[in-house]
Amino acid sequence: MTEFITKNKISIFDLPHEMLMAIFNKLNKIDVFYSMTDVNQYMDTVIMDPLYVHDLNFTRELMQNIICPIEDQILNKICEKILPKINDQVKKLTLEPNTAVRILSEIEYPNLDCLSFVNFHQETLLLYFTDDKYIKIRHLFINQIKNLQIETYDEVSSELDIFPTILSSCKHLKELYFNQFFNDRSLATSISDHSLTNCLSTSLIKLTIYVNTFEDCLYLLDGCLPCLSTLIIHVLSMFTFSSNISNMKQIPKLKCFSLESYLPTFLYDNQIVPLLQRMLNLEELILFVSVIRYESSYIDGNDLYDNIFKHMSRLNRFTFSITTFIDNPNRNIYLASNNEIQDSFIGKYKQKVGSYVHTLPAMMKGECRIYSLPYHFKQYLNLSNAYSSDRFDKVQCLLMFDTEPFEYNLFKIISQDFPFLRKLTVLNRESQEKKKHSYVVVTFHYLEELSLNEAHVDYVEQFLLMERICSPRLSILEVKYESLANVTNNFTNDASRQTCAQLKQLLIEEPFVCPKQFHEYFPLL
Repeated sequence: MTEFITKNKISIFDLPHEMLMAIFNKLNKIDVFYSMTDVNQYMDTVIMDPLYVHDLNFTRELMQNIICPIEDQILNKICEKILPKINDQVKKLTLEPNTAVRILSEIEYPNLDCLSFVNFHQETLLLYFTDDKYIKIRHLFINQIKNLQIETYDEVSSELDIFPTILSSCKHLKELYFNQFFNDRSLATSISDHSLTNCLSTSLIKLTIYVNTFEDCLYLLDGCLPCLSTLIIHVLSMFTFSSNISNMKQIPKLKCFSLESYLPTFLYDNQIVPLLQRMLNLEELILFVSVIRYESSYIDGNDLYDNIFKHMSRLNRFTFSITTFIDNPNRNIYLASNNEIQDSFIGKYKQKVGSYVHTLPAMMKGECRIYSLPYHFKQYLNLSNAYSSDRFDKVQCLLMFDTEPFEYNLFKIISQDFPFLRKLTVLNRESQEKKKHSYVVVTFHYLEELSLNEAHVDYVEQFLLMERICSPRLSILEVKYESLANVTNNFTNDASRQTCAQLKQLLIEEPFVCPKQFHEYFPLL
């Protein structure tokens, strides 16, 4: 193909419109606009195609979750030569703080109904709704925006809360994605800290939100969103419950409910199940929870049928990953085997179900994981040595934990079962027992981030030595300095040099003094 193009002197300007569109759709639109505008009339026609310009993303990701601003000369060209010609074609804009005001204030977008704000401070966004200096932006919120996506980031939490302001101001809002991150407390929005009585939204039908507690979920379903049909909610902690809010009134309008929480909870039986039973007309349910139980056995197909299925006659899709942790000295509780867990779904659930059980009868402790297949979630938490092999193509983040050592062969299985893994955390302080002198190299093709801060030095050695594990995309490593210095032989070991040379971020909690050869060993830091 290359020889044909060279021989026939074909340039990019000779390519058909459809092929150029396919190429440009793979590139950042900022770069395409800056490079291709005013090159020739044909190229202007291509880059101003309505199919190309209806959704404009004016953010540039420098690294994962790190957004860099657009350079002034590029922004000037876009605002002066591009946007005035396509403004009536634009339906969605994705903006970061440094460009939002200029792009939204200087030009009108009569058909714009979707806005996405990325990496904003809450205080900045609040000004868009309250300060007359941004009245054009405020009018957009009030009169046009139907779909709003907001990601805020602040170093510390504050008394400010933009969420009620959004509900009360955006009169035509139908869909809202709201992710509020605070560096000092992980995340998120605390709905229960505020009265939503005066923030009634009669237009919102879909809400995706990250909140702190389960009480926040109940507040959102307590009448302030009467037309809500889809709620996708991520809860930071469901460990305790102290609110007096009612969990009894029916929620007939809700058609789709998704609840994900990554920390174990005691609230499943007395709060989560009663909430689900209020959703009489639910058609789709998604659950990702880890449940701690003392007085009853594993959650299985019978449990789900009695507590959920029987109360939802219209439910036609149930996607789940439910882990039950049992810790009870009561010897009368029967802990089922994996075969019995599988049998409990027969005749009650149409899709295939995966499961594995790890029971310690002498201690009356156990763990049971059940999940719908194909596996739907991007996270897989607390994988132990009891892991039963399956296929997890969607999983990008895996956390491994056990009090028994993880042997090399398990990582080989994981690399095959989790082929698109991007982040791996290993929590295991036990030394590996089955150490080999020769290894078949295991490859994690897409692994970008590795956390070994709570792992024995054996796992650090395993991942840094290329003859054992190859991670060609690894760029972020979290590790203890002592383990790192040990494995690299004070940053002189050639066997680990290649892996370390590709790292762009090194996260070490404890203070340390860089030896002379440190920066040569990590040239990209």
